[in-house]
Amino acid sequence: MRVTKPLAIAILVAALLPGEASPERAAARLGVHYVGPTTLAGTPTLRAVATGPARIVAVTFTLRGRPLVTDTTAPFAADIETRTLLAGRFTLRTTAVDAAGHRANAARTVRVIPSRRPVVHVRSQADLPRGLAALARGHSTVVLSRGTFVAERIRLGNGARLSGIGSGTVIRAPVGSQYWGIIVAEGRGIRVSDLTVDGGGPGPGIGHAVVVQSGSHDVRLSRVRIRDVRKVGVFAWGAYSKVSVQDSFITGGPGASAGVVAGESGTYGTSSDSSVIRTTLANFEDFGILFAHHAHGKTDAARHALALDNDVRNVADPDRAGCVTVPTAPGCGTNEGGIWSGSYGGAIIGNRVTNTRWDGIETVGSSTGATVVGNHIAGTRTGIYLEHATNHSLVARNVISDVESGVLVEWAYGGISSRFNRFQENRIVRARRVGLLVSIGADGNRIERNTFADSALPAIVLHGSSENLVQRNRVCGGLGKVVEEWVGTRDTGSTATPTGNRIANNAAAARCTR
Repeated sequence: MRVTKPLAIAILVAALLPGEASPERAAARLGVHYVGPTTLAGTPTLRAVATGPARIVAVTFTLRGRPLVTDTTAPFAADIETRTLLAGRFTLRTTAVDAAGHRANAARTVRVIPSRRPVVHVRSQADLPRGLAALARGHSTVVLSRGTFVAERIRLGNGARLSGIGSGTVIRAPVGSQYWGIIVAEGRGIRVSDLTVDGGGPGPGIGHAVVVQSGSHDVRLSRVRIRDVRKVGVFAWGAYSKVSVQDSFITGGPGASAGVVAGESGTYGTSSDSSVIRTTLANFEDFGILFAHHAHGKTDAARHALALDNDVRNVADPDRAGCVTVPTAPGCGTNEGGIWSGSYGGAIIGNRVTNTRWDGIETVGSSTGATVVGNHIAGTRTGIYLEHATNHSLVARNVISDVESGVLVEWAYGGISSRFNRFQENRIVRARRVGLLVSIGADGNRIERNTFADSALPAIVLHGSSENLVQRNRVCGGLGKVVEEWVGTRDTGSTATPTGNRIANNAAAARCTR
């Protein structure tokens, strides 16, 4: 049998998303098992097996309440450095997360023997050239002492490990430098941890704090503080894979664009498995996190990007201040977002997004089989926005409050639409304009068991959208229509009349009760 492109995409999507089982049953079938080792010495590789009804997107290993590392690709295995761990016997907890946001845990007692293997110690600026040469050669561990080290374009080759002793280890570019990047990762198996990178704030040059070069694979930043970013905190570009920022803190200075950008692949190839995990990102003009891929219908577009348990705050562009009162002005809606993802099979799970002026979370590009689950979003114009190329995706169990609109699904234009998405068990509070609006040509959705509290009515609007199932949604804090169907106008000028919608068992109550 010849497999057509639409059928091939449907088969791939089936592997990405959970089926129709209840959340409780799906969570019960998710399991994780720690494989080993039980003695952690040197730079051991921690291994686990995780299975469930949906794709497993992350496995985290936690020791004494502190996350050691998260791996996002099967088979789940990640190396750690034991040099700074306490010796003794401790409980290692392993946590798996699937694409639907369900979690499972396992525990195992392990013995820790801190590593005593040789490293290159850099104790002063005078020692720095020796350390930089070792990093560029690769397959070396360089440890910077407490203090400030002045350098730019620090190249990390294959197997290079750069570590400090905590936030008191600071790397900054020379004063007035027109730097491109302060740290440049170019290779495989690169680690950066336990230090601060000072971006220096506004100034000349491109000004990225950390650059991941095309062709790189398995680059991990852990417990890194990147402050006063000039342009972008972590910028990856070209053909790369498995670039991860974990347990870090990234803040921008005036004019800073974004915290993390997994850049457009373009003609350089494709990217995959980018992730930002348990990281705080604040004070940027364009984005907190951007998984940038704007092509439509590509199954290899920024594949399997993950934003998990991050805190994204304060994204506002001073040049877009007029968009608050005139949102249709040129340029409005092209930035000022908390998390934007153009990832095929991407997952945005468990994040907290606050005070981002245009929207909290937006799917763009090739967001087929994406999941937006369990996020808390507040203080933005739109909570969640699905651009006109988001298909077969899941938006579930999000809490959205104090917004103009809770969830918006963009209208079809240029022959591209968003269809067959599921909106389930979301809670939308104090949406001043509309709770959930599905626009022209965005057809075939399931809208079920959502709650709208103290929000504008009608809570759900089908604006020229057809063949939707809308059932068991609840409104409290007002009496009126829960669902309305509106006639719209397509980009061709023809009338879009909602047809074939199945609307049943939706209800409104005057007061909200817990």
